[in-house]
Amino acid sequence: MIVDDEPDILKSFSIVLEQNGFTPITAEDGVVGMKKTREEKPDLILLDIMMPAKGGIKMYSELKKDESLKNIPVVIVTGIWEGAHMEDYWRGHVSVPEQPEGHLQKPVEPDNLIKTIRELLD
Repeated sequence: MIVDDEPDILKSFSIVLEQNGFTPITAEDGVVGMKKTREEKPDLILLDIMMPAKGGIKMYSELKKDESLKNIPVVIVTGIWEGAHMEDYWRGHVSVPEQPEGHLQKPVEPDNLIKTIRELLD
């Protein structure tokens, strides 16, 4: 599942995923993302942080507190932080102890996207 408020990201990631044998599900914010996650139970979530309605941090916290969804791997895809900065922020602002399973910095190279997904799903 791809959760991002940028239509270009949803479209480009969907194309890359389809070309690599995946079936993408898209959501434009965390509200729709949680609804579709409950309905579809995706294998993995690519999650943006800054979005309207419900941002990625709130969606991530809600997801990891839900017993039926908490084991779905989450890859944060954002242009806000780089690795260490994200970890520092996460410790101080997210209400669950678990860190996301992955992090990709925008802009994301298609090869890196697929490599990260395959590593987490294998």
